Amino acid sequence: MQSSFSAFKNYFYLFSFIIIALCLFSSCRIVRPTAYFQTLNRDTSINQFVSKDLESKIVKNDILAISVSSLNKIEDEYYNGSSLSSSSSSGSSSSEVSSGSTSKGQGYAVDLDGNIQIHNLGKLHVEGMTRKQLKDSLEIDLLPYLKDPIVTINFSNRRITILGEIQKPQVIQMQEEQMSLLDILALSGDITLNALKKNILVVRTTPKGKTFKHMDLENESVFKDSSWYYLQSGDIVYVEPNIKKMVDEQRIARFQQDAGIISLLLTTIVLVLEITR
Repeated sequence: MQSSFSAFKNYFYLFSFIIIALCLFSSCRIVRPTAYFQTLNRDTSINQFVSKDLESKIVKNDILAISVSSLNKIEDEYYNGSSLSSSSSSGSSSSEVSSGSTSKGQGYAVDLDGNIQIHNLGKLHVEGMTRKQLKDSLEIDLLPYLKDPIVTINFSNRRITILGEIQKPQVIQMQEEQMSLLDILALSGDITLNALKKNILVVRTTPKGKTFKHMDLENESVFKDSSWYYLQSGDIVYVEPNIKKMVDEQRIARFQQDAGIISLLLTTIVLVLEITR
């Protein structure tokens, strides 16, 4: 009995050593991270990269946050978020009225005809203009009504959605004329370790439907197509997970957990046998 118990303990110690060694070996497995732009030569330049239409154009359904400041402070309030009523202009249609300020603080909605309606100025066609062009135009048109008007225009409803293997999935308000894919990733805390850098999906809505573009951040080619490197309002960015890496990590974690449970059970059995022997 004594010899068989000693043999059992020896097998137990050997088995425990193997389990511990396997756990240590699996936990020390290193997954080599991938770098951005691996194919980019050191200290080089990309001449093909061209940013087209750097200034965004106003389009239908945009909401323009128009702020007017002048020496006529009371008059300024009529332009800074005041809703238009149906009686503000005789003979105006309901569509013309709705093209004015949507509500306090929201801004002026561009209707389906590309127009907005502003106090004293009436209906203005703004589709296709840049913010600077509209600003310059308004500052001239408001001179008969305001003294030294200064106009500031921003887009209120231009957003980009980013989700998937990202540190902070979110909807980002576009603060600049154009924001690049790297800008959006940086604002979201960068991608996680489980992300596939070579398969970033951008979904864009066009008049013909949905367009899908896969971007490879390990390759310098991402810089050569400015129409996709610079994102547009309404774009959805999806960072695909590295499924194989995640599954391997789960298997390792499950093996370590099971090995720990088995080792604990065997230790308990040995202790019980020691006590009752």
